[in-house]
Amino acid sequence: MINTYLRNPFLFAGTVILLLLSDLKETAIFLILSLFLVFYNSLGDFIPFGYIDQCTERYVIVDKIFYKTKVYTDKGDIGDVVYTVTDKVRKNDKDNIKNNIRFVSEDELKIISINTPLKLSYEHLKTLNDENRIICERYLFNSYADDGDYGYYLGYGFCFYYLLKMIFRKNRCISLSLMIIYILFFGFEIKFILIITEFLLSFFDLRNIDELGIKVIIICIINYELIRNYSILLPLMFSLITYLDLNNKFVISLIQSLLFGSVNLFMSFLFRYCIYAQILLFLCSLIIFIFPVSSVLFLKIIRLLGEALRLLSFTVRGRVSLLTLFILFILYRSFKTGNPYLYTAIMIFCLLLPANDPLEHVSFIDVGQGDSILLRGFLHSYTVLIDTGSEYNYSKLRNYLYGEGIYTIDYLIISHDDSDHNGNIDNLQQDFRIKNIIDRPTNVTINELELKNVYLGDFGNDNDNSLVYYTQIDDHSFLFTGDISEDVERLLIKESGIEDIDILKVSHHGSYTATSSYFIGKLMPEYAVISTDGSYGHPHNEVLETLDSYHVKTYITKDSGTVVFYFTDLIDFIKTANNDFDIINS
Repeated sequence: MINTYLRNPFLFAGTVILLLLSDLKETAIFLILSLFLVFYNSLGDFIPFGYIDQCTERYVIVDKIFYKTKVYTDKGDIGDVVYTVTDKVRKNDKDNIKNNIRFVSEDELKIISINTPLKLSYEHLKTLNDENRIICERYLFNSYADDGDYGYYLGYGFCFYYLLKMIFRKNRCISLSLMIIYILFFGFEIKFILIITEFLLSFFDLRNIDELGIKVIIICIINYELIRNYSILLPLMFSLITYLDLNNKFVISLIQSLLFGSVNLFMSFLFRYCIYAQILLFLCSLIIFIFPVSSVLFLKIIRLLGEALRLLSFTVRGRVSLLTLFILFILYRSFKTGNPYLYTAIMIFCLLLPANDPLEHVSFIDVGQGDSILLRGFLHSYTVLIDTGSEYNYSKLRNYLYGEGIYTIDYLIISHDDSDHNGNIDNLQQDFRIKNIIDRPTNVTINELELKNVYLGDFGNDNDNSLVYYTQIDDHSFLFTGDISEDVERLLIKESGIEDIDILKVSHHGSYTATSSYFIGKLMPEYAVISTDGSYGHPHNEVLETLDSYHVKTYITKDSGTVVFYFTDLIDFIKTANNDFDIINS
């Protein structure tokens, strides 16, 4: 945002003149921020030091304060100080930006293993029993993705953030001191920038709305894509609700639907008390961490509070659409006063959510390194899911299905026995009613949808034994190929009778083991979709060059996010999570 002003001198000069005519104080702040941006940009995009924030068997996350680096290595441990030799910037990786991971590097690391307070905290965490460790990881290290065991989820470490906000109103210096202590022992979180900014701005006499605007500008200075980060976006949105004196219940329901694909009515109506409950859970976890001998008492409090919140909560699934937003606006204007009317408006809004997105469509869901494809009929006449992605990315799949307002899956098709294709069967069965699970070669017919299984025989590995399906939707043909190799692709051309297709699900996440020039040349697809997060070098250059040589328009989920093909009587089109839009060729 502010970059635009600096790159266009006429726009920048005009903005300064306009501010001079209105408010000298705001002009001074604007100019200071502009000078800071020039200085910040002169440093380049390289911050050499960081610390390991998260470890898995495949990679580590290095926290570099303003952003994080994902490095594929098995070196190091949480809390180790890290120096990275080089970093390859991936500025268009918007999904990672949203999760505060700025870029990915596979280069050599220099790890300085010293006993920082953060590392000592993590070492202490290992000494706790499993139940205490899981609780402390969730609430102190903010390493949880859902509320699985305790039936309640505020998310993104807001419990401590809102505790700091409450203390800030009483004593800003104590609030900042507690934040620094927390950072030393449990790591830095990007949303703390908002607290630091608020501390600095508290020395100026600013209106609340001006303060909010300056916070937004500062985040844009650091990196405007961080506005997509829920850890930043949510507190800014809740601040806006407070500053504009909007009706909290209605707007909180809207925010939940937009961002999470579902509305927790309990949280909408009692948001403030939900925050208090989460702060209490955080304090219980902190006491368990410091005094493990007290865990019996505080575990009982956590279980009782979590169970009470679970029983009281009621969630309606569905992500708000433009149609619902229009109806919501009418309801809001009609029922602006009077709580009984307002509650009625919220209930009508929630009843409309599952009916969102009534068009027939095929969604290639961004589940990281894995496959998951949703086929949905007009007015939800059928719901078919092909593959589930990996277990560690279940929250992405669940949130998308929640956003579709899905409670029941007619058919769950598992292409083959790999964890990045079948890793969430158990999770899905807990959250959705699944009528049929298909893991053997068979055709699927439900209402107007016919999925033809292309059976090519039994082979010596799971990838080549992938279930391959062909279907036509609104005169557009799809081929879903699982992870089959180039040899099986050749066999498919010879024996299946399929002569051409419109949309190809590229095999094996764009690996060079498939998608040969012969295969693409025979089928001549108009569009191709590759589902990957970039792991293992996917998609390989050989595959991209092959697709490009045949002028196939290619979408990659690591860049485009979820890719959806919509079909209507008037127009067929493609929409991505990054709001790219394209008309499907007839």
